[in-house]
Amino acid sequence: MSREGFCRDERIVKKDDFQQIFREGKKIRREPFSIYFIPRGGGHRRLGIIASRKVGNAVFRNRGKRFFRDIFRKNKEAIPVGDILLILSPSFRDRSYQELKDSFFEALDSFHHLQPGK
Repeated sequence: MSREGFCRDERIVKKDDFQQIFREGKKIRREPFSIYFIPRGGGHRRLGIIASRKVGNAVFRNRGKRFFRDIFRKNKEAIPVGDILLILSPSFRDRSYQELKDSFFEALDSFHHLQPGK
């Protein structure tokens, strides 16, 4: 049984880490978000989420972050190893949880060729 927590070392929290991912990461734009990805060795997956005020008020921003943290937590083994930075757009509010999950994994499938050893 996999652990479903979202501990501190699975989060991208430092400004320098965010900036590095913006500079060096591969970007994919899928409605309702953009994803930047950098493959990493060592088997670690990290997630960072940006939800600006363009997304909506605090309720909508927090809901979006909560949805994607939950998707990450429950599906860690299906997520490629590396740093993932997700930037929400306002249109996420029109999507169901399942639609967001499907869009997230479709976008991540585009990064599998970047995995070390693939």
